[in-house]
Amino acid sequence: GDLVIKAIADYATYELPIINITTKNNGNISSKINYTEMTLSLINADEELSNIAGGIRLRGNTTLTYVKKPYRIKFDKKQSLFGLQKAKSWVLLAEYLDPSALHNYTAMALGEMADGMKFNATAHKVNVYINGQYDGLYTLCEQIQENEGRIDIEQTITPDMTDLRDFNFFFCLDESVKSDVDAIEGETYFVIKKYGTPMYFELKYPEKSDFTSEAQFRSFFSQLSSYVEDMLDIAYTRNYTRMQEEFNLDSLIDYFIIDQIMGERDHSKKSFNMYYTTTSSDEREIGKLTFGPIWDYDWCLHTPWTGYPNLYYDLETTVTKSAYSNWFFSAIRYTDELYTRAKIRYQTHFYPAIQELLPELYAVTAKISF
Repeated sequence: GDLVIKAIADYATYELPIINITTKNNGNISSKINYTEMTLSLINADEELSNIAGGIRLRGNTTLTYVKKPYRIKFDKKQSLFGLQKAKSWVLLAEYLDPSALHNYTAMALGEMADGMKFNATAHKVNVYINGQYDGLYTLCEQIQENEGRIDIEQTITPDMTDLRDFNFFFCLDESVKSDVDAIEGETYFVIKKYGTPMYFELKYPEKSDFTSEAQFRSFFSQLSSYVEDMLDIAYTRNYTRMQEEFNLDSLIDYFIIDQIMGERDHSKKSFNMYYTTTSSDEREIGKLTFGPIWDYDWCLHTPWTGYPNLYYDLETTVTKSAYSNWFFSAIRYTDELYTRAKIRYQTHFYPAIQELLPELYAVTAKISF
């Protein structure tokens, strides 16, 4: 009758790494703008971490409206996770729209296997605890940004830089800016209405504060808008000679094929990344519009949320012409030379890559199932 039994609750490890986040004073994470102070520990992994200082905030647009929230992490000092390149900024994707929790993981794995693009984020499945409470299964990956080991295009802007092609820049086709309270037309984004439905382009890098003067920034931003319109004209007119001159076609084709495989629907109007650089170690990128890194694959394939199965590819022989696209992908669909290149690329590279990836996906499925 004097026996006392004490139950001690431990983490539910399964076979996955665990990220444990403790906010200052156990405070809530409620802002998309301001970071909440926190420490982060990583356990049940090959390289564990303990109480790394930084901040955490909400992130995303549509995904932020759902019950399970995605997060942006920013460490006080550059930090490596899972052996990846050191950086301050990292992302925890909630995957609320994806019952399989494998869409982004699969797309990013294909991206890593696609040498047509120099950088794509690497996905790691993790269980996340916040202030001791289980928050759910997440995908941890790099923040898509300019940085060494990511989109490596950072440069120091000097007063003598006047022509757009003197600059390295990163931008995104993304209509989400319409609902972003911090977005400013003519400063953080511009709109092109030439082709009927307005297309919104957000400047990711450089920021206005990186320029040496207001006049320099205004000139750059005006030139950028004209440049993007010119690139759209090339795609729209299916001018293959000009595409070869202006586009990194290897990156465009790989981006297109991954979207075909994944049945991705958002890139017709959002989350479609592009950048330009004169300082790359990859000759395919220098002085050309490069497409990628790939991003945003939670809303794809056949899920209860979309209700639409992916019927637009054939694993055996070819990449078929999809019913949804943006102008750059449409250029592939309707330009014979590009379409032939895409089919050959799929047959010789991506079909074998899918076969190689399948055992890994089965293994990950076993780890995240409980």
